[in-house]
Amino acid sequence: MTVNTQPMLQRQQIESSLGLILCPDAESRRKGEEYLESCFSCSGFGSSLMAIGLDSMVDVGKRQLAFVVLKKLVKHQWLSETISAEEKSHIRSLIPSGLKENSSPIQTATGLVIAEIARSESFADWPELMPGLVSVIRGNEDHVFVRGALRALCLMIEDLDQGHVIEVAKVVMPNIMQLCQSQTTLPAEKRQGLTILHTTIDSVEYMYRSSSDAKDLMRHQIGSWFQTCGLVLDCPVDVHNGDVLGTAFMALQCATRLIPLSSKVSDQSCVLNLIRSVWNFNGQVRVLFQQYVIGDGIVESSSADQGPMMEPVTLVDVVSQLLEFLTATLTSKSLKKVCQSSLPDVVNVTLHYMTIAYDDIDDWVEDCNEYLSSGDDFWGCRSSGGLLLDSIVESYGGVGMEAVEQGIQDRIEAGKAAASSQDPIYWRLVESALIALSDLADVILERPSVVRKEASCTNPNYMLQWLLKSPEYNSPTSALLLARILSYASRFSPALSKETRELVLQNIGQYIAIPGLKPAVYGGIFQALEALVKSSTSAEIAPVSNHFMGYLCSMLPSATDETMHLIFENIEQVVKKDPSCVHSWADRIIPVAMRAWIDNYNDPLLGEDAFTLLQNLAQCPGGFQHMVTTAVPTLKAMVESNTAPPMLESGAFDLVVEITSPASAKDAKPIFIDFMPLALQRLQSTADEDVMASISAFFRTILQIGQADALTWFSSSRDESIGTFIQLIQFLLRPETPDRAARYVGGVILSLFSAVSLDTIGQEHLTSILSMVAQRLHTAEDPSTVQSLVSVLATLSRIDTDALINILSSIGGSPAVLQSVMDKWIERHIEIRTPYDIKLSIVALSAILTSNLSILDQISVRGQRIDTSSSIRTRSRAATRKEEWSMVPLRTKIALVLLDSYIESVTQGNAPGVDDEDEWIEDDDDDDEDGYDGIEQEDDFGIDSAIGQYSMYGELLEDLDTTVLADVDQLELKRRASDPLLSLNVVEYLPGIIKSFQQAHPQAYDGFCHLCSPIQRTYIPKLAE
Repeated sequence: MTVNTQPMLQRQQIESSLGLILCPDAESRRKGEEYLESCFSCSGFGSSLMAIGLDSMVDVGKRQLAFVVLKKLVKHQWLSETISAEEKSHIRSLIPSGLKENSSPIQTATGLVIAEIARSESFADWPELMPGLVSVIRGNEDHVFVRGALRALCLMIEDLDQGHVIEVAKVVMPNIMQLCQSQTTLPAEKRQGLTILHTTIDSVEYMYRSSSDAKDLMRHQIGSWFQTCGLVLDCPVDVHNGDVLGTAFMALQCATRLIPLSSKVSDQSCVLNLIRSVWNFNGQVRVLFQQYVIGDGIVESSSADQGPMMEPVTLVDVVSQLLEFLTATLTSKSLKKVCQSSLPDVVNVTLHYMTIAYDDIDDWVEDCNEYLSSGDDFWGCRSSGGLLLDSIVESYGGVGMEAVEQGIQDRIEAGKAAASSQDPIYWRLVESALIALSDLADVILERPSVVRKEASCTNPNYMLQWLLKSPEYNSPTSALLLARILSYASRFSPALSKETRELVLQNIGQYIAIPGLKPAVYGGIFQALEALVKSSTSAEIAPVSNHFMGYLCSMLPSATDETMHLIFENIEQVVKKDPSCVHSWADRIIPVAMRAWIDNYNDPLLGEDAFTLLQNLAQCPGGFQHMVTTAVPTLKAMVESNTAPPMLESGAFDLVVEITSPASAKDAKPIFIDFMPLALQRLQSTADEDVMASISAFFRTILQIGQADALTWFSSSRDESIGTFIQLIQFLLRPETPDRAARYVGGVILSLFSAVSLDTIGQEHLTSILSMVAQRLHTAEDPSTVQSLVSVLATLSRIDTDALINILSSIGGSPAVLQSVMDKWIERHIEIRTPYDIKLSIVALSAILTSNLSILDQISVRGQRIDTSSSIRTRSRAATRKEEWSMVPLRTKIALVLLDSYIESVTQGNAPGVDDEDEWIEDDDDDDEDGYDGIEQEDDFGIDSAIGQYSMYGELLEDLDTTVLADVDQLELKRRASDPLLSLNVVEYLPGIIKSFQQAHPQAYDGFCHLCSPIQRTYIPKLAE
């Protein structure tokens, strides 16, 4: 290694290179970077960088960059021989002086270097560091130096692991708490100290179960943490001082994290004192909130410190954190009894903070999307307030519901009184009550007695009858209140009576006739109309559907991208309820929707909503001819151009499928003939997997609709047409075809088998197809593709099990292909979606299990994992260790899989589960528990477990449309509806199969019983009943 022995010369070159990096010219930056990179292996490079960083005569930008490079050097070279022990000692001795700089960038850069050194070595290597920082905090009146020391500690503990944070906290926290409690400490310094406390609390929570040091730290210091937060919040609030607001915000954050620890505090008076301090703090803030947030007061905020973790904090931020503290306190198990009497006061102050801010009114009135998105905010007074009210009801039950109901009722009465006295605040009082009720809609709707309570704010029918019949509340001139009323109606639409529903729809009809309606009102209309249509019957919507369609269509020409997707969503809901209205309006909707989709195909809102609307229009009885006339020519031109983006091209074929699916063969035939040559050409030339998949779905639809006649549409020779489809199938099954592109190939194969008999296909072609299916199944990973291929095998097994087995066992002249197919099929059976496909696989496997073919007794498949030495394995080991499996007879494994299917069908969601709630903080008996993060618990279940199978079938698919997951098209769903397999009772069916298996193959049955888990064995007697 060549060592540079000219540090002074090196410093000049380094300083020059730092200047080059700061130049706008790319070539200059490259030269500077190359030189500095070459210095990383040079002795003295770190000392030179430090000297530049500490030199007040050098430009601040260069100094800051010098420290950034030094940090990188420390990270990559500190533990190497490049930096000598003497140089390390030199850097350690001088680098803290950078914390004295009255420059936030230099202080921060210095702190980053100190933190990197501390992370790279043990504290024993730098014994002066912690005592030096502590002495600055404890006794130095130089506020700049104190702020620098705190900044270094903030950066240091942020970068350390939790164990080292505990080590640091034991030394520095008493001094930091003393600093924060002192009246002479500046707000910015207190905020930094509280930031360190917040990180310490995080580490204590993480390490509490496994670290005696964490428990010791909590036991000795937690009381002072509560006391410090309370004393900080006792200070006067200056809304114009950003440091004061930031300090209060951080104190509330720490207090919120401390409350769950309250049961660990021996002296409960410090907990109660903190709660008292926060409530007194609320008294100050409430007045300021009225003046500067609800009112139009002007805040001119300033801050002395804008370094890392010192982002500007507003009064709204402080209030939001205050509400989160109240939520944590009121829901704490150990504090519920203490807090219950204060519920009415908490509800009233929460509703006060949920009043719309003066600065938000104009934005929300004039921008529909601003109004709509305001309800989705996760941070803010309104969202935090809604969560608090919801927590009160959930935690205190009826008592909580009564407190919330009374508080909202009082708020409404205050609004009525203000309206009577013509106080303009009236609508904002009522609006805050409505937003609170909307946030509570789910918990209110779960309580029928509360919903039906007469003359109560929790009764949506009473509320809407009053609001919509009172001109001072439902006037379009009060745009935000009217929008909120309609949004409120959308949240409670499931509970609305027929009379109230008609009243809401009638009012919407009146509003939409008013010219120049404010955008916010449109937002409320869109929300209410969509929700009401969804929750109404077709009979209720039919009389007004044309009226609403006329209104929605009238908005299309002037709609913006921000509102058009909302119009599409509403049209879609009306069409679903009353498809007959499509005929009257399709010609006005389809061109706009087509244009919106083509221009915005990659927009997840507008493009997706336009495409979904087109799909729904295509499925309507009156939509076919309109789509053929208006949409099909555009789709054909798009494909013919060969220039459309893949997303549009695949969408074009998808729409053709949607348009033709409900049509007769006679009507669909011209479209298929037009697109067939284009589809074949694009299939051969495209590399996009979604385009290939959409084209394969197109061919599947041809066969589904045309059946045997479809083979005469494109050629006079049926054999030639069959050959074309077989070539298509072979193309999709070839190894180089992307996995996702082959996800519909099973449907194409089965549609061909349905259109013509297997005898017509011929033994040679059938064997060739099954050979390629087997090869592709072996390598396929995509769940949809695997299920598509398995469906082919399962269907053929259902037709003639022995014939299928004989073909598979003959491929290649050995049973290897049969073994590979069964291994993959059994492995992925648990991932099969839709009840029909699950039953199809069960029936097919049952037929194989009970087959008398001796070749099956020669096949073994994977059983259980055997490459684990214990019940716990780390993720890194799991990723690097080669999998090893036991091998079990095929019949035995099939029986185990069928038993799991039986158990899953019996339990139907009642499988035992594990409560993941981690309430260690509230649990006094948790000290002996151990927590392991980043370690994977290996279960005892394997794939042959009832619990494992339930986890896949039940929990994973809960609330999901499995037909969508499995890409089941409408024509296939229609076919399945008439298939007796759909009504198969698995619980009644499988016992007979297992009994037949036992009688015909007793030895394999004994092996099956031996391999059953304890849970599985409990179900075997039920199979014999």
